[in-house]
Amino acid sequence: MRQEAIPDRVHGAGLFADISGFTPLTEALSAELGAHRGAEEVTKHLNQVFHALIEELRRFGGEVIYFSGDAITCWFDGDDGARAATCSLAMQQTMRELHDVVTPGGTRVTLAMKAAVAVGSARRFIVGDPEVQLIDVLAGSLIDALAIAEHHAVAGEVILEQSALDALHDRIVVGDVRHDASDRAYMTVAQANVRVPALAKAEAAETLTEDAARRWVLPALYERLRTGSGEFLTELRPAYPLFARFGGIDYDDDAAPAKLDAFVRQAQRVLTAYGGNLVHLSVGDKALICTVFSARRMRMKTMQNAPWRRRWSCASCPGALPYRSCRSASRMGGCAAACTATSTGRRSRVSGMPSMSRRDS
Repeated sequence: MRQEAIPDRVHGAGLFADISGFTPLTEALSAELGAHRGAEEVTKHLNQVFHALIEELRRFGGEVIYFSGDAITCWFDGDDGARAATCSLAMQQTMRELHDVVTPGGTRVTLAMKAAVAVGSARRFIVGDPEVQLIDVLAGSLIDALAIAEHHAVAGEVILEQSALDALHDRIVVGDVRHDASDRAYMTVAQANVRVPALAKAEAAETLTEDAARRWVLPALYERLRTGSGEFLTELRPAYPLFARFGGIDYDDDAAPAKLDAFVRQAQRVLTAYGGNLVHLSVGDKALICTVFSARRMRMKTMQNAPWRRRWSCASCPGALPYRSCRSASRMGGCAAACTATSTGRRSRVSGMPSMSRRDS
């Protein structure tokens, strides 16, 4: 990694790869080996798969922008789709070599990947409070189109959005042709008729200073790594995820980076105050923030807000952007979505923002 400025507007190809099978694998390993050992085994398989896929990505000049659970969003700067499509096929070949997993108890689980490619212009910038965590963002209509294209693929396929089809023309052999409600075409790739040489191995990257690296890692995680406790990070424990969808930003607008940065910083501060961590930011077809609350920290924060039936208001609510919906697995705790919350002693309900709804999953 080099400490270079990221251009605000970029042109190239986006690749979204989603892997299926890790949920049943996690359940099987947890049942056979217990929560702690099972989590260690799942992490081993995750590392094996993603290491292999990212090696293919690097060979063809791509880079991971962010992880979304068991999916990755990648970018090929300056690419017309040839590198991204060829890389996707190489990643599928890698997955075929890793797809069959047999647990110690004899359970057979199949891992598979589907991928989508889109070509065009996008916005790329950094948001977030450096005292909490910086986040690399790839946004714009191209990323929206990429997210929609992925929905038209099934496991084992590479699908091209219309922009990639237009760019590649006869350099690919297409398979199935699919259309959405607006008759926009999506085609699977059967074969690439273009030879894209793998890039030479990059020279040793500049080593980041500890302070620069710290800004990209959540404080609690960084502290465990700093104190040599990184090997104990693998855990399977009760937690409360919350997904909040938001809107109101035009990513083609020059002011978009500043608006999103202000929103994310405010959300990070509020979530941190209530014991949560913003672990993922998505700005695709359904812009959302994903937050995880530790069960223990939520209980502590709830107790700190005693006596019960106390009403409190978060004055720093990031209300500049309308929340579309909020989804949480928790029925207790504080103001998870940076809005007014009312505690009733046994459960809390989110209120105070007309444009936001809450659903317990």
